[in-house]
Amino acid sequence: MSTPEPNHIISISVKTFPQNLLLPNVENPISLEITNQSNKEEHFKFVFEGENLEIEVKPSEFKDEVKFAPSETKTINLMLTPVRDGFGKLTINAYWMKLVEYTVKVQSIRKTISTSKINSILKNKQFLQHGEGDIFNINDYITPPSKNDTKKIEKQLKELIKIAVGQQSEDQAPNDELVKPNAHEVRGKIDDKLKMLAKSYVSNGEFEKGLETALKISNEKERIELYNALIRANAPKNLDESLESAEDLKDLKKKNQLIKNIAFDYINVNPDEIPKILSLIEESTERERILLDILYSSLKKEASIALKLVDQIEDEIVRIKVLFNIVKKFHEENKDDLILPLLKQIDQIILLSEKITVSEHKYNNPAYEFFKETICILAELDCPETADKIIGEISSKELRENIAKDLFNEIYEMVEEKKTKVEPIGQFSQFYVLNTYTSKISNEIETFSLIGGNVSNNALAGNFNFKVALISLFSYDFSIFPLIDRVYSELAYNSDKSIAYYIYPSISDHDEEEVRIIQHTLKRFVQPERITNQVRIFNLDFIPYLGKPTVILSSISEDLNNIKSKIISNLKDSVNVIIDDDLFKGGKTVDTLTSIFYGNQFKIVNLVLSYEFINDYNLFKNFIQSLT
Repeated sequence: MSTPEPNHIISISVKTFPQNLLLPNVENPISLEITNQSNKEEHFKFVFEGENLEIEVKPSEFKDEVKFAPSETKTINLMLTPVRDGFGKLTINAYWMKLVEYTVKVQSIRKTISTSKINSILKNKQFLQHGEGDIFNINDYITPPSKNDTKKIEKQLKELIKIAVGQQSEDQAPNDELVKPNAHEVRGKIDDKLKMLAKSYVSNGEFEKGLETALKISNEKERIELYNALIRANAPKNLDESLESAEDLKDLKKKNQLIKNIAFDYINVNPDEIPKILSLIEESTERERILLDILYSSLKKEASIALKLVDQIEDEIVRIKVLFNIVKKFHEENKDDLILPLLKQIDQIILLSEKITVSEHKYNNPAYEFFKETICILAELDCPETADKIIGEISSKELRENIAKDLFNEIYEMVEEKKTKVEPIGQFSQFYVLNTYTSKISNEIETFSLIGGNVSNNALAGNFNFKVALISLFSYDFSIFPLIDRVYSELAYNSDKSIAYYIYPSISDHDEEEVRIIQHTLKRFVQPERITNQVRIFNLDFIPYLGKPTVILSSISEDLNNIKSKIISNLKDSVNVIIDDDLFKGGKTVDTLTSIFYGNQFKIVNLVLSYEFINDYNLFKNFIQSLT
């Protein structure tokens, strides 16, 4: 067994330890008492490792790091289960989880941005430009409705038409030049009345009748202009009616211009209808061009109107630019609280787009710049912490890292931070080798284990090359297993001399049942029939102190002088060696052993040692070595 390292933070004492042969169907408990010797709270980690052993740890808290209050004592209970014959190795390591404080430079989120960037970002964000406009006064075409005025105009028109018809039926004067001016004058007056009548019809709600009247105007240019103007003038009152008429126009250019004009008028009437109006323009490029002109005008009037229309832009990059234009407008009007939703809208367009790739050209592209600018503005108008949160929610690790790197100076800073780390420091390290048996466990073997019986692991593993076997069949107020096993282990690991041992602490003075158990277990474990080499069997017993370490030898058949000489040669006069042919010769246990080890290769010797050997390990070890 190894020796525990000195420690000052923790003390570990073994309260219960199995002295018996470990069997899988017998409880094999170990109890450890742990005390925190520090005057403050400490944390410890315990590691239990088993070779050929299964280990159950209770309470389960000891499977993880455990907290101890100052001077607190806790108990760990281990239950061992062997899984093979021979030996099991239990290793116990205890670590003090020392908290070490150190200072590091860490990335931290700024409380506020380092310098304002919003003005420089928005400086060049004037994407919308002033488009073509016109001057249109609806009052020039829509007058207060009056049935009487309409009838009056109708009457005047009829009279003019009658005059014109009468002129055509009269004989032509010899000089045509004198007649023509009069005819032209009448025709002009008729057109004027037709214009007035068409406007009057539209004003009175007779839209179709008004258009039909306008078509009677003789001057083509004036006819078309009035026709289109009446459609436009009627639109604020009856949009569907006007759009239906506009859609029937044959001249595509004039049709698109009329629809554009109606859409512009609806900035002041009802902006929600503008998408419906523009849908009549079939060519997408033209439709988007007109929409941008409308957005410019609506933005000048009221940014909220432009916001209602921005989703109609199909090109995502153009839509982003327009949104930035609106952001700029809000900032100029000191409405920064309205900007934050727009920044989110821009980000969503970029991140959810199937057409935009922010990583294009190694992140050197307009979309990435737009995205970076929204995060920068967000950090300024809200706070860097919010910007960091948005960055953290980006699913792409590469994009997340690029944004954080490019905006590091705006959002982050390096600060000194005190940190603590756990530094495991070994406080205790001990291993124990225990004898184990798992094959063909009989009732006798189970009783043997329960009473505290034990056998060296070389015998259990079927290794019978030993020349000395220590057999103890007596019980004491203490266990002799640790002493004998320690000597066995040191000889096994540090020399070419090996011994075997068998311990059966009798509690019934070797009655018939105990003799049966001894015979059964010795035959099972030591297997005399398989031993071919010479083996000296020492029937070991201990007697109370005699003042000086004393060895008493006796044997029925063995010449003991050779053994005595070897003992004295090794231990000199530090011990008394007595050969006894009377009191310690023979005995019941010798008879039992003789019935088992009856071949010529076995020599049985009674060996009695005084308690002085128990209290002096080195003396005991040297003595055993002298026997080998």
